[in-house]
Amino acid sequence: MEGRMAERADDLRDVRDRLLRALLDVDTVDLEGFPEGTVLLAKRLRPSDTARLDPEAVAGIATTTGGRTAHTAIMARALSIPAVVGLGDRLDAVSGGTDVLVDGPAGELVVSPTESRQAAASDLTAPVRSERVTTLDGREIPVAANVGTSAAINAATDHGADGIGLFRTELLFLDRATPPDEDEQYEAVTTALESFPGDRVVVRTLDIGGDKSVPYLDLPTETNPFLGRRGIRLSLGDHTELFETQLRALLRAAASEYGDGLAVMLPMVSRVSEVETARDRIEAVAADLAAEGVEHAVPELGAMVETPAAAVLAGTLASRLDFLSIGTNDLTQYVMAADRENDAVADLHDPLHPAVLRTIEQTVTAAHDAGAWVGMCGEMAGDPALTRLLVGLGLDELSMSATTVPAVKKQLSNTETGTARTLAEEALSCDTHTAVRDLLADTDN
Repeated sequence: MEGRMAERADDLRDVRDRLLRALLDVDTVDLEGFPEGTVLLAKRLRPSDTARLDPEAVAGIATTTGGRTAHTAIMARALSIPAVVGLGDRLDAVSGGTDVLVDGPAGELVVSPTESRQAAASDLTAPVRSERVTTLDGREIPVAANVGTSAAINAATDHGADGIGLFRTELLFLDRATPPDEDEQYEAVTTALESFPGDRVVVRTLDIGGDKSVPYLDLPTETNPFLGRRGIRLSLGDHTELFETQLRALLRAAASEYGDGLAVMLPMVSRVSEVETARDRIEAVAADLAAEGVEHAVPELGAMVETPAAAVLAGTLASRLDFLSIGTNDLTQYVMAADRENDAVADLHDPLHPAVLRTIEQTVTAAHDAGAWVGMCGEMAGDPALTRLLVGLGLDELSMSATTVPAVKKQLSNTETGTARTLAEEALSCDTHTAVRDLLADTDN
């Protein structure tokens, strides 16, 4: 099975395994107890599995199935764990105890690597810069991190991130029997704010559905879950009580010591009414907290641009919001009609396709015209080879897996805005993704 059927099969296996462990009173593999230096080889890892890994012990991950923009791979990078996914049957030939090197940038698992190959991989790491950087002409663009766990927050601070551009709150809901309560969510958000005093922390409201299943919520089984009830659709529909609990925690956190840096964004927006309804809910929650005498504040509010509908409506949405954040993984999937989990159409899931680039440019222009700032939190933002292009497209913030922050900062500090804009204009005029890639390659030479 491939694509969505495989995703639903993973969900069913997750439920099956939990039931069997409960009935038989047995434990699963202790994902938190690996010895230091372990490289984990697996057929597949669910997002909830990856979130439990100890980045101090796990030196790398390699899986049989999956793609670069699958959430398991993304979460591994957020934990600063090198990951190579979708290797197929090649993993079957690697026995336990073998020395291996996970070369994430190259997408390779090297068996019995030589000392020179290990040294070459180490030399690719850019130096960490804790201070903010600017382009050569003085334009400051924060280089933030995508996080979802305390380990990922630590990795972000260690790699010099300028705040958090995406806090995946859904990870608080995984691998447990009941949802986190208001106080637990408040503590998680204030901990993130305390880790980045003076920086912006963008928290995404609950984004479940698609390939992120939460068994205890009894989510509907859908033929095409990525096009079904997920993100804001669930928060305003079947799970309003979870949304309101989360909003209470967020508004309380906005009044905490470092709460001025908090921003909240809504996932999977496709209609103006979703933004307006969410605003109404926020106002209602604020009124409830005021009536209870609970200290609170209303943070900046934004929306993710993941759907073509949101991109087309970018100006209208931005006029009602403080910012937009482009999620290129899903946006590419929907613009190109190419499942990000399906290896058979992996070549179509390309953020450098002219249709995707023009969608990004149109979104940024429309949002700026409406007075909103625009960030990017998809995997595209973390590719240093694309930094100049993104600067030229006018992005105001780039957010990525912690491990890529140093390299993007290095590239950003060597970029001149005028030259970057010329590059972006040339890329936008290309007719094919191959032409765009050739243009970028020629520019790098």
